[in-house]
Amino acid sequence: MEPLDAVRAHPDSPRGPELRDPAGFFAALRAGLPSESAPAGTEWHLEFDIDVDATGAVTRVVANAVSDPVVRAALISALMSAAFHPPWRDRAPAAVSGLHMKLSFRVRDPRAPT
Repeated sequence: MEPLDAVRAHPDSPRGPELRDPAGFFAALRAGLPSESAPAGTEWHLEFDIDVDATGAVTRVVANAVSDPVVRAALISALMSAAFHPPWRDRAPAAVSGLHMKLSFRVRDPRAPT
């Protein structure tokens, strides 16, 4: 099941968490990947579930759909150190659990201009 835009789905549904620093998350993910396991141009399509508390901290990551153990470890480490804008419910920060996410990206050559 794909997550819905909770704000549009029901007015009392929580608004999903958003990464506070996406570039920092990707930098942490890249730092956890040995260059031989993720050369420039490699594409990854990852699926995982996370729990985020009311402060925006990730409290649990389940990445069973990620078959490569090195990539799974790097993903979990990057997510556990990531900060999110907390989800909201009834105009207040709220925890959310079992949020299913998909992440697709291509590894960029670190020497390439941004």
